[in-house]
Amino acid sequence: NTNSFITCEPSFWCNLGTQVWQWFALALILCASGVVIIAPISMANDPYNRSWKHTVMPIMWLLTITLTTFFSIFNYEKGIPHDESGKLTELERLVQGFYFLLALRIYLAFGLVLCLFMLRFVFQMCVSKEFIRNNRILKALVLQVPYGVRRATDTKRASSRKVNGILTNAI
Repeated sequence: NTNSFITCEPSFWCNLGTQVWQWFALALILCASGVVIIAPISMANDPYNRSWKHTVMPIMWLLTITLTTFFSIFNYEKGIPHDESGKLTELERLVQGFYFLLALRIYLAFGLVLCLFMLRFVFQMCVSKEFIRNNRILKALVLQVPYGVRRATDTKRASSRKVNGILTNAI
C-alpha cells in the first residue's frame, strides 16, 4: 500500500494498520487546529473579565478565521472548473453541492452571531451601568447574566441558606 507513510504488503492487517494510522493523524491535526482556533476565542467568554482588550482580540481572531475560511472556499467555488478540460474533480463536485454551500453559509452566520455576542461584553464594559439601567432596551439586551453564572449563583445561594438553617437549628 503506497498511499500512506506505512509501506507493507496489501493484506488485511496492513490495511487495518494504515487506516488506524490515518485516522490517528487526522485526529491529531483536528485537535491541534481546534486548540489554535478555539482557545483564543474562548478568552472572551469569561463573565468576570473587566478588560475590553481581552475581549477585542478574540473578536478580531474570530472574524479573521470566519471570514478567511468563508471567502477562501467561496472564491474557490466561483472558479470551478479549475481544469481547462472542464472535468470536475471530486472536491469540486463536493464544494458545488447544495448541502456544502448551505453549511458554509450557516458557518458564516454562526461566526457573525458569536461575534455579536462577544461585542455585547465590550459594550457592557465601555458603557456605564447607570446608562444601561436607565434604558429599557439596553437593559434587556446587555444585562442578561450568562446561564452558567446564574446557575452557580443559585447553587451558592441554596447552600448558604441550607448552612444558615443548620446553624439556626443547632443553636
